[in-house]
Amino acid sequence: MSLFAIAHALITFAALGLLLRRREVSELLTQCFSSRDLLVYLGLAVAAAMTSLGSFDAISNHAFRPHEEAYYFALQGEAPPEGWNPLETQVLLRLIYQGVGQVFGDSMTVFVGTALLLGLWGASLAGAAAQLMTRSRWIGYSLCVLLVLHPDLSYWRINAFQIAAPHSAFCLTLLLATIAARKPSPLSLASWLICASFAVALRPDNLGSVAASAAIPLLLGPPGLQRQLRMWLPGFCIGAGFVLIPTLANIELAQNREDYHWGLAFLPTHLSVISAYRPLSSPGIALLITVGLAGSARNQLMPPELRRVAIASALIMLCGLFPDILFGAFGKRHLLGSNTAGLLLALCGAGLLAHQGSNLAPGLAGRRGLNLVLAALLCSGAIGEIRDLRDLGSRYGDNTPYIPALPDTARPTSELDTDGRPSRSLPVDLEKCGLYSGETYICDPWALNEGATCHPPKNLREPAEVRRLWDAQGGCVLWAVDDTCDDVSGVMADWWEMVRHLYRWQPVGILPIQERNSHVEVYRLIQRP
Repeated sequence: MSLFAIAHALITFAALGLLLRRREVSELLTQCFSSRDLLVYLGLAVAAAMTSLGSFDAISNHAFRPHEEAYYFALQGEAPPEGWNPLETQVLLRLIYQGVGQVFGDSMTVFVGTALLLGLWGASLAGAAAQLMTRSRWIGYSLCVLLVLHPDLSYWRINAFQIAAPHSAFCLTLLLATIAARKPSPLSLASWLICASFAVALRPDNLGSVAASAAIPLLLGPPGLQRQLRMWLPGFCIGAGFVLIPTLANIELAQNREDYHWGLAFLPTHLSVISAYRPLSSPGIALLITVGLAGSARNQLMPPELRRVAIASALIMLCGLFPDILFGAFGKRHLLGSNTAGLLLALCGAGLLAHQGSNLAPGLAGRRGLNLVLAALLCSGAIGEIRDLRDLGSRYGDNTPYIPALPDTARPTSELDTDGRPSRSLPVDLEKCGLYSGETYICDPWALNEGATCHPPKNLREPAEVRRLWDAQGGCVLWAVDDTCDDVSGVMADWWEMVRHLYRWQPVGILPIQERNSHVEVYRLIQRP
């Protein structure tokens, strides 16, 4: 698989290089992008790095998330104690970290710098694709700025787990799909499809949004492009061949993971956790998305080309939910493709309002007023992202303890002891209940009580497992919530956001932890899921 991954990357970038050397493609890019545009997108890429480094203390206090430490082992030229897991470390990225470590050493600066160089291009590539699609400079710039400030992208740009780098590959796929639409040829279509397979190979989560990028050449390309099989077929066969091998391997590995056993049963839960869909669910962005959808449904409202971009964006946004929405670990980091397309759709809605406003209010004062309204709507999304960035940054690392509150649930309380710390307030009759906790200093003592059981909090993502424990314990199921439950990103934050919405809890007490001068807050499940 290592040789296959290297060959896949080389062929992808070789096809990209050949495409950029084509005269019609270079002329298209020269016409659509000025030197100022290139400087702006390059500057915003630097701004993306500064936003991440300024929000997270990633070098002096790096916070490893699940699976990420394996890449740090690769940088050090070692293998993790449990070996390499193909679902958790992508082979090409692992080889890159190994090579970088051999040349530049294994310091944390090198580790974070490598992650940044691999993943900071997504915002600029998406902005360039948007500008080429819509022929609008301000739409491209706006999309890039929103992605520079995106909290989850900002977090993952400094971390090695395969999130930011595949998002860059996805955004490059959008750009190549747009080039294929503007200048269709066997080479342009092949370059797009090979890059699409590369984006999926880097992260299978990209599958839905990458596949939906076909809407761009189909909607924006010349009529009848989809029927020109001689133009499509070579690139399609090469891309399908490259994506088939790693995809089949991942499907086989995924069959044994608990995350993939639920399918559409988790759909209502996913849709109910609105916070997972920020910034798309922020009021200003949501309003503009609605306007974009409405405009794309009515020909006479929106300029034809902008309407086609809105439809393509809507398809990519929807398809980007799959395959992740079919398994239990679904969360914000799985929505980067959908978020990118959704933000573009919102900007199409802003373009529609600007177009209609210029027709209805041709005067300078009217246009200025409308532009202020549009700027306010777009800034509402940006301001919300800056607020989320600050929140994530304040809790980044392992030395900022904070016990989160369950929504719509009172927190347990207790009297303070002579040292001013919470005293034990958990009733003794609950010590044989089933307990969910992520810390051994709670679980180990719990296991000493005859009849008590302790489970990892990850199992709370599975309602069937919780029902089994409820039945086995006669309805006595507890959850010990500590500061580790408010992890700022990665798997933990994703399931935390879902779990706290899945069940109804009642506060029952506090357990002090003398070893850490801390405590956990204990809740009891009050309804069988």
